[in-house]
Amino acid sequence: MSVLEKFKLVELITTRTDAVATFITGNQIKFNSATHVDLGYPAYIQMFVDEKGKQFAIKACKENDPNAMKFSKPAGEQRYPIKLTCAPAANAVRKVMEWAQDQSMNVPGAIFADEGVIIFALEQASSPVSRGGGWAVKRQRDAEAAAAAAAEAEGTDE
Repeated sequence: MSVLEKFKLVELITTRTDAVATFITGNQIKFNSATHVDLGYPAYIQMFVDEKGKQFAIKACKENDPNAMKFSKPAGEQRYPIKLTCAPAANAVRKVMEWAQDQSMNVPGAIFADEGVIIFALEQASSPVSRGGGWAVKRQRDAEAAAAAAAEAEGTDE
């Protein structure tokens, strides 16, 4: 019996990242700022889907590589998350995961820096959590207020 029996070996190669891909309603995919930072602000990426493994991946590439998509501005210029419209990638992921077109999902990533790749585990996806702001929340609050006013008006008509 070793004194280290209850210990877990520390992995020296880390794949942990804060990168998140959000599949937004329709054909849009939003990548948070950690994504372009971790990949080194690549100007172009390629997208991949592993249907059997239920994974989505992006890889930094050159402009002339097959299916290269414009991605990030250089470091210091890219200030915001990146939002891409890519029907083939979004539809492939939605099909694999059986997500509706109006459903948004956040997917965590794992970085493989030596290959310039981030792999997003689709089975670990979760619905985005609203922070109480944005247009969708405002529209919902306005609709609730209108419904309450209509219900109150109905109650006074009797």
